Amino acid sequence: MKIALVRKNYSPYGGAENYLKLAARGLKAKGHNVFIFSAGNWPDDVYAFCSVKTPNKPS
Repeated sequence: MKIALVRKNYSPYGGAENYLKLAARGLKAKGHNVFIFSAGNWPDDVYAFCSVKTPNKPS
């Protein structure tokens, strides 16, 4: 199954980012294809990363 995970930005110290990495690793171990969509750049060692352009507006 293809699974997309979404996170607005990346921070090397962020808890949500670490959780996504753990979730992606577990899903991949179960045989799923995992993709991360984000407006911020993720490190190359993270699973398939797809950059998404977003409008520069306040939340």
